[in-house]
Amino acid sequence: MKLQKGRLERFLDSHLKSEIKDIEISNIPSLSQLGRKFGNVDPKTISQFIKDQYLIRKYGSERTKSIYNKCWGSRNPRKNIDEKKELFSVYMREIMNLYKEGKELPNDIGVRSLARKFNVNRMTIPNWIKKFINQWLINEFQINSDNIELDKSTNDIYDEIWGIRCNKIRKIKFEEIKKIILKRGGILLTSKTEFDSLEEIPTERYIKVKCGKNHIFQIKIRCLIYDYNWCSTCNEYICEKILRYYMNNLFNTQFNPQVRLSKALKISIKNKITQNISFNDKKYDITVHVGRQRYDCFVSNLKLKGKDGKIYTLMIAGEYDGIQHSEEDPIKNPYCRNEYEIARTKARDLAKNKISAENTIILIRIKEFKGFNRRVMIYKQGLVLKEITKQFNSQFNTIYGHNNLRLKFNPNKMVNPLGIKSLYERRGPIQKFL
Repeated sequence: MKLQKGRLERFLDSHLKSEIKDIEISNIPSLSQLGRKFGNVDPKTISQFIKDQYLIRKYGSERTKSIYNKCWGSRNPRKNIDEKKELFSVYMREIMNLYKEGKELPNDIGVRSLARKFNVNRMTIPNWIKKFINQWLINEFQINSDNIELDKSTNDIYDEIWGIRCNKIRKIKFEEIKKIILKRGGILLTSKTEFDSLEEIPTERYIKVKCGKNHIFQIKIRCLIYDYNWCSTCNEYICEKILRYYMNNLFNTQFNPQVRLSKALKISIKNKITQNISFNDKKYDITVHVGRQRYDCFVSNLKLKGKDGKIYTLMIAGEYDGIQHSEEDPIKNPYCRNEYEIARTKARDLAKNKISAENTIILIRIKEFKGFNRRVMIYKQGLVLKEITKQFNSQFNTIYGHNNLRLKFNPNKMVNPLGIKSLYERRGPIQKFL
């Protein structure tokens, strides 16, 4: 690509003042950002143009070095981000005070507007907003940071201010949505006629999308654009892996992924169970081929010592249930297109529960519907481990009729579910994790 010199010069003219002390570097993009913005060129090309041409023409050779060093040469990226976060926090405190007092909020607080205002990537802003709201709720209302309702309250406030309200101010168009999906390697399956026939404001509408791996799913437009949500199948695979990682650490063993029940229980692959499902005043008799079903993770012959000194040999399975296992509205369910498919999903889950109990398998189910979404699975590991422990102890008591073996976890021991250095470098590491 070719450097767009004219556009770059006009941009720099609007940001660089005549006096070096008046230059606010927090508003000046990095060389990499400038390269992407003005011709998609590398930072070295940008640097050479600024130093060897632009600054010399504007300031003269004597002042060029000091101005370049202030703006780019000695820049500390971490310090720059911290400064922006501090300014963002001050701004957010003003917004949340207005919200708390029930006063009218400014119109220019949308995600895109804030990204421009603080000169950060648009995808960074929702994360910053939610983190601030989260801490604001803790400070203002003394909510425990481990309370699973905290994330729900955070999301509710975010949806109210940056969802419905902002979306009424600016209505996104069908062609914009189509471009966003294409950019992510997907295809919009909802037609413009279908889109225009929906009554909700555009960002509250559900559309049908096919991802690059040919998974078909339904998604709310606001979640697609502003929360960067994507394919529910790909997302569930991530949560299944994270669950298995926690199980490995908690039980100090290696769980096998995606194990057929025919292999785990040593039953015929043709084994069937018929479940009677009542749903919205309708009854369905659904036959489930349980031998073909799979556990997300499974281990057999796990030996654990109880308080009575006895060694217990256990079979333990783990399941991560995405929202499709609980959502009963076909429009909002990412997989099930009608009531029968929802009933079939319920039948499969019940059949798996039944045959697991009959074979004394401890089956741990972590449900997105109960708040265990991807964010909670990564960042609230204490809640996840607590839920696994609670389910294990309850089922062990049911199977053996006593509490001589009780699982505990150390809340102070932090493990990294993605198996990487930092939990906060999310986009790159998750791809590496997959």
